[in-house]
Amino acid sequence: MSQPFSRPFAPSCRRRNPFRRFGQALLFAATVAVGSALAGDSLAPNLEPWQAITRLKYTHAVDLFRQSNDDTSKLGLAIALLNAQPVTQARTDEAAQILQRLRTSPNADTAANATYFLARLETLHRHPPAFDKALALYDDLIAQHPRHVLAQQAIAKAGAIRIFNAPTSDLQTTYARVAAQAPTLTDADARRDFHLMLADAATLLKLPDADILQHLLAANDVGISRRKNQADILIRIARTAERAGRTDLTRRYYNEFLTTFGRDPRAYYVRTQLEALKAPEVR
Repeated sequence: MSQPFSRPFAPSCRRRNPFRRFGQALLFAATVAVGSALAGDSLAPNLEPWQAITRLKYTHAVDLFRQSNDDTSKLGLAIALLNAQPVTQARTDEAAQILQRLRTSPNADTAANATYFLARLETLHRHPPAFDKALALYDDLIAQHPRHVLAQQAIAKAGAIRIFNAPTSDLQTTYARVAAQAPTLTDADARRDFHLMLADAATLLKLPDADILQHLLAANDVGISRRKNQADILIRIARTAERAGRTDLTRRYYNEFLTTFGRDPRAYYVRTQLEALKAPEVR
C-alpha cells in the first residue's frame, strides 16, 4: 500500500481522510468507555484522573496521570494526551511511545487497549494517516487477543482499510473477503459497526443496492442505540430497499419510522413517499 486511498473511488476521499469523520467520534466514545469502566473499578490505582476523563477534563487528567507510574495510569495518560487541547505533535508522539511500551504489558486487557488505541492514533493523528501501521496493529490485536471486545472492533477497522486500499482489479474480491468475516463477530456492538462499515463501503464503492440493504438490515437487527441514529437508519433502509426493488421493505420501514418517530420533521416526507407507493404505476 504505497499510497493510502490511491484509487479515486470518490472525489471527497482525495481531499481528506474519510476515516476521520467516523473515527474521531469512535475514539471519543472508546475513551469515555475506558475511563468510565476504570473509574468504577475498585482495583484501579487512582480513580481521580479517570473521573476527570469521564468529565472530559483531559488536560487536568494528564497532570493527574503523570503522578502515577503503573500501567493503568500510563494507559490513561496516553488517552488523555490524545484528547487534550491544543493537539500537538509532541503530545501525539509521547502517547504513541507510551502505547507502544504498554503493548507488552503483562496485563492482557492493558495490552489490548494499548494496541487498539495505537492503531487509532496511526489513522486519526498522523498526517497523512499511517494505514499500513494501523492495519498491522489491528491484525496483531485480533491474533493476540481474539476474545477481547476491542479485537472485535478491530475486525471492522482492518476491513475498512483493506477495502478502501484495494486495487480496482481486486476490489470485489477484497470486499467479499472482508464481508465473510461477519460470522466471527460475537460482540453485538462490533457486529453492528461492522455491518454499518460494509454498508458505507458498498455505498461509496457503488456496489448494488441489494448489498447495501443486506448490511443495513443486519445492523438494524442488532439494534441502534442512539435515537437519532435509529431514525436515520430506518429511512436509509427504506430508501435503499426501494432502489433495490423491495417495496415491501420500503413500506415496512417507513411505517416503522412513523410509528416510532411520528414527530420527526421527516415524517411528512415519509408519508408522501408511502402515498406515492400506493399510486398506480404510470406506463
